[in-house]
Amino acid sequence: MDRKPNALGHWLVLGAMFGIVALVFQQIATSLTDQRAASGDALSNAALFPRWVAITIAGLGLIVAGQMLMGRYPKGESAAEAEDCPPEPRSRLRLQEIAIAGLTLIYLLMLEPVGFHLTTFLVIGAMFLVLDARPVWRAVAASAALTLAASFVFEGLLKVILPVGFLGFTPPYHLLGL
Repeated sequence: MDRKPNALGHWLVLGAMFGIVALVFQQIATSLTDQRAASGDALSNAALFPRWVAITIAGLGLIVAGQMLMGRYPKGESAAEAEDCPPEPRSRLRLQEIAIAGLTLIYLLMLEPVGFHLTTFLVIGAMFLVLDARPVWRAVAASAALTLAASFVFEGLLKVILPVGFLGFTPPYHLLGL
């Protein structure tokens, strides 16, 4: 017997998604503008990335809302599928999901006091380990590469000022002529 879709749950998640989009635009219009990070000066690029992510989320949300209005809900797991899947992998996947969500929360809380570079390196590395990336040295190398690539794009190319934290570290992209 197939489960019926939980329409209310789908609409609540969609509403939360649009709430996040509204919060991003509210922050751009108030906090970032007050900090002169979205008002056309050297930091105007600070609002560019969140704005485009919010626009993308809103567009995808509109597509999902249209599908839901037409009665096309994501398919639930049938009872037969649930019996075929052993409980151990599903519980492991659930723990990984919770760990990734927790690491994302830690990242958001530690970004300002610890700084972008150290926090990003540690959290991405931890995410790789949670997702069973092996050998460990590859996870560390990939974490360092992703951190430096993101730093180069935002600081070097877009001239966005990222949090430096208690170490006060930022790569010297000015030496590259950027």
